[in-house]
Amino acid sequence: MCYNQYGINYLNEKQNKICYSKLWKLLIDKRMNGSELRKAVELAPNKLTKLYKEEPVSVETLLRICEYLNCDIGDIVEFSCIGDKAATYKGKGV
Repeated sequence: MCYNQYGINYLNEKQNKICYSKLWKLLIDKRMNGSELRKAVELAPNKLTKLYKEEPVSVETLLRICEYLNCDIGDIVEFSCIGDKAATYKGKGV
């Protein structure tokens, strides 16, 4: 993202937000933590870090997690697109 001095995104790009909070809630319900999931699904440590930081991971990774947890992708990830060719604001209130 490119912001000017006022915190306005001047490239008018779409911002994609990935959220894995459903995954963490599901793991809590199953009394598991991220490390246990990583070992069970044989994920590389950097993949787990990406999940913690809510960064994109491959669909293959998500499918492996879903297969292990016996759930659907929608049960572990939420995706939203913010801003459709509209300037977005990042900074202090006006």
